[in-house]
Amino acid sequence: MGRKVLEEIKVATGDVSGDLGAESSPADSIATVAYLKLDKFGKYVAMGCVQGCASDSIITLTIYQATAAAGTNSKTITTTITDTATSTHLTELLTVTAEVDASELDHASSFYWAGARVTTNAGAGTEIAGLISFRTDGRFDPQSN
Repeated sequence: MGRKVLEEIKVATGDVSGDLGAESSPADSIATVAYLKLDKFGKYVAMGCVQGCASDSIITLTIYQATAAAGTNSKTITTTITDTATSTHLTELLTVTAEVDASELDHASSFYWAGARVTTNAGAGTEIAGLISFRTDGRFDPQSN
């Protein structure tokens, strides 16, 4: 018998922001989601969404790797996904998704954790954003991690 879905996927809920504001300020981006350890999983997936962006605003989803759950020594992984809003995104969601293979992490330097952040260049505004991430392709019993 195959594994159950909850044995294959470990979900980390993200944060929701009332106003993302400018990308240049850390306070104006969605906080990095809880880091997930990938030592027993093969893939990390993050999905970010923003609503309320003006036309030509850019949403960016950046994936980070770290040496601990708190984001210790975090640094970006080369995966950065962007998308551009159109006039419909004032009322509709603009969604970006990124996937990272666990082998892309710097294991030689003890980077086994992954997390994500959503930002936008829309400036001060009324954007509402969400972020969720999960790990999948479990290689061992995920209940032990």
